[in-house]
Amino acid sequence: MEWSGVVWSGAFGEEMSKLRTRLLRMFAEEYSILLKDDTELKNYLLTLAITTINKHLKSENKKRVSKLSF
Repeated sequence: MEWSGVVWSGAFGEEMSKLRTRLLRMFAEEYSILLKDDTELKNYLLTLAITTINKHLKSENKKRVSKLSF
């Protein structure tokens, strides 16, 4: 699947898993906060990723439209 020049493949789930693992380790090491690696955390991080992607795509679309207007 391709969105705005970015290719998403089955590796997206794998990358999200790596990100979650890094975040868990970072919070434990840097802040001495242990987070529970559960479905709620997975869903929260996935929601953040989707929101970030959508904001990025909206920004790209606005730039594209403004270029076409001139």
